[in-house]
Amino acid sequence: MKKEFFLLAAGIAVAAAIIFFVFFAGTETANDSGAAPGAAQKTNFLLEQRASYGLSPAIFSGLPAPPNDFNTIVPLYREGKFRDEFFFSEKYFLQPEFYPSFTRNGLAYWLNPDTTHYGAYGYGSYPLKKTVFIKAGESASARFFMHSGYGVRSFQGVLLEASVGGSGGEGRNFFDVEIKGPAFLLGPSFPKFERNWAKGIILEVSSATGTPASTYTIKVTASAPPLELSNKWRSESPGKYFDAGFVSPERPVFEMEIIVG
Repeated sequence: MKKEFFLLAAGIAVAAAIIFFVFFAGTETANDSGAAPGAAQKTNFLLEQRASYGLSPAIFSGLPAPPNDFNTIVPLYREGKFRDEFFFSEKYFLQPEFYPSFTRNGLAYWLNPDTTHYGAYGYGSYPLKKTVFIKAGESASARFFMHSGYGVRSFQGVLLEASVGGSGGEGRNFFDVEIKGPAFLLGPSFPKFERNWAKGIILEVSSATGTPASTYTIKVTASAPPLELSNKWRSESPGKYFDAGFVSPERPVFEMEIIVG
């Protein structure tokens, strides 16, 4: 079962204060998405579902057209019946409905907008965890997705970093870990979804030939990007850029559990 992490910070327009809150969203089933797995895809069920929200189509106008099988394959992924996260192109993961928390919590930002708050920064990630089984000397990879928090009006600079735990604290000696493109910019999600509001992240892990049989955990955390990138992005979007807030290692944006046998 897939889950999502979501951090949102909102700035009160009058007081220019920043409010943080963190919550974990659960999962949705195929029925939540409006189509049962295996349903014939003669129409685009996601567009039909979206029309029922009562929102302006302009909110989604910056996104690619969703594929016809969206409401079939995405529920299967959430249920663990489809496991290839590398299958999903931008046509899937740029749709807000790809993320389990959107229809449950995100829609409220558009249906009942708060005129006293300014969404300064915040982000979510999905899924939260993946488990892989390998032998010593083998490699593994995983992919997860990060997105701007719902209601966020700003650009956010993000830096992802990975740490390895397990085997009595010596896990870091047995693995090489690489995050592809660890520093990146997330665009606003409000009042409309910008094309770069979400991003797919690839994590690649290689184990040493002498890695002891055990369970290891690689945690990915988010923090502010390098200063030169932060300054560059801030100058490109003056007044609309923020560095991503740090979340502690105890609350990573993604975990990869590696079982070496």
